[in-house]
Amino acid sequence: MATFGYTTAPSANGDTNNYVMWFKAQSAPASNGALTSITMQNCTIVSGTDTLLVALYSDDGGSPSHPANLLASISSGGGAISVGNYGNTTSNLSYASLTAGAQYWFAVMTSTYSNILYYYFDSSGTGINFTTNSFYYSGAAVSAFPATASGGTLYSECAGLYATYTPSGGGADWRKEGYWWDNPYNGRNRYWRPRKSSIFRPKRGGSPDLWRKAA
Repeated sequence: MATFGYTTAPSANGDTNNYVMWFKAQSAPASNGALTSITMQNCTIVSGTDTLLVALYSDDGGSPSHPANLLASISSGGGAISVGNYGNTTSNLSYASLTAGAQYWFAVMTSTYSNILYYYFDSSGTGINFTTNSFYYSGAAVSAFPATASGGTLYSECAGLYATYTPSGGGADWRKEGYWWDNPYNGRNRYWRPRKSSIFRPKRGGSPDLWRKAA
């Protein structure tokens, strides 16, 4: 499993909302893969019970960029939001076509519109790649994630949102190009090139995930 987004847990600034909110993923997937879940760190509701609905959106490629089209979402079955104390909430979300290096946006809202979501965010810091283009808020009362994000405004908020996914080994073929094998057993890394007569595979831990392209 791997992650992309903002894995740092914000703790300095607080905000509240009961509308759909879009947050720009602060990093891109390192490889092609299949999305399995989205986690929002340091969020809470004051009372009652509620779950976190999540969605994945594409990026419009503009400058500054905005969320564009809905790629995947859930309308029920989200993770339970902590009540009265800030905590992490993970909601399962499936999307089989993540692209390495692509910019994505995460969208969140509570399953009960009247419940206000409290959360922490960062507005500056190492690893944050925005000025005023990380948080998109339309202020529209909706019961489901819209097919396209529109009519909103960009702000400087970076919530602790990240996605977990299963890499599919996309990118260059490790069997055809020069690669280093990062040996986790004895630290003896090997440089390998394919030969016509055989394909070298380490006896232990020879997973393609342990190969990286030689510089």
